[in-house]
Amino acid sequence: MKRQQFTIGTLLFSVVLAGLLFSATPVLADCSCYDENGVGSSENSEDECTAACASFGETLQSVGDDGFCTCTTTSASIECTTTCSGAGLSNTDPTATSTSTTSNTAKTITPTLNVDIPGLNVGNFSVTKSVTAGGDSVLDFNFFELYVSAIYVYLIGISILIAIIMIMIGGLQYAFAGGHGDVGKAKERIKNAVIGLVLLLSTYSILYLVNPQLVSLETPTLTNIKFEAIDGEESEDDSVTGTVATSLSTASGSNITGGGVSSIPDELVTDIEAAAATMADKGYGIAISSSYRSVEKQKALIAKNCQNPAGSATCNPKPGRPTTCILRNNDPANCPHTTGRALDIWGTKGGAQCLSQDECLADRDACREDDCQGTLIDAMRAEGFCNLRSEPWHFEKPKMSSTCN
Repeated sequence: MKRQQFTIGTLLFSVVLAGLLFSATPVLADCSCYDENGVGSSENSEDECTAACASFGETLQSVGDDGFCTCTTTSASIECTTTCSGAGLSNTDPTATSTSTTSNTAKTITPTLNVDIPGLNVGNFSVTKSVTAGGDSVLDFNFFELYVSAIYVYLIGISILIAIIMIMIGGLQYAFAGGHGDVGKAKERIKNAVIGLVLLLSTYSILYLVNPQLVSLETPTLTNIKFEAIDGEESEDDSVTGTVATSLSTASGSNITGGGVSSIPDELVTDIEAAAATMADKGYGIAISSSYRSVEKQKALIAKNCQNPAGSATCNPKPGRPTTCILRNNDPANCPHTTGRALDIWGTKGGAQCLSQDECLADRDACREDDCQGTLIDAMRAEGFCNLRSEPWHFEKPKMSSTCN
């Protein structure tokens, strides 16, 4: 009897264990998202995975990292771009720069010549594309030196042939002159041909003596320089003077989304909701991607962008990084986001962000002129907020940054 109970108990335990091992328990995925300052955060992809499974007529079972969804019988994947955009963020670090050559590709191109040049092997013509550490695209091509060298050799051959012909003509003229006046002409012809041939064969040495660079056929390089903003356009103030919000609340509204909706100073909630109502009248919504930022997050951003530590008087930017508020004296009142009174807000349409941060960074004027983001800027200004010149999505109330208008 005891043996039977043990067998039944073991069987039940095995069934339960198998159920735990093979049943799908939802695990939220983490999509790495970034705000405009390159500060990363994690956003889950459950809603997007649910929609992906629904497109197969199945239900979501679990969500893995990087947007990998497990449905009832199949698997699907979603782009983290969608998840990050829904939170008003970017799925790539907008401040990241390359620290080494990221690509170096060579391509052989065969040109078509109207006149063939003997000795020129057009099959050796190549173009090499590379990307520098600063992100510039560089094209190196060798056709110029190959072409000039082939022309030089070709002309040397023709000139030697002509010189030999002239010497032969002079020799025949001398032989048939019979001591008459044509002898002088024959000698002159031969002398000129020999002098011309010597000068021709000495061309390289003569040019080298005049200037060595005249015979240095360096491969031309074309550089497509990456756009660099005017100094200051990408930068924050090193320090501002503000007051830290003492209480944070959540802005509510059917068209208000984003990861920063629950970290808004109490006194700004009504203004945000009023701006959202104005946007709703125009058929738009708002996504608050960032609001209050902890001192720890600000220090992490400073360490990423500045050579000197948090608390210094000014930020000495690292190569390729923007100036960042340095948190002078380690006082949160001295940086916009650590006061809680600076918010990064995007216009949305149908729940999706109207413009990506990359699009806004590429053309800030076009970003401001966009009907969706432009309407948001007008609505926020109507509620007393200023808008940072270099960031069409950054709003402050009261004004703290010098370029916020």
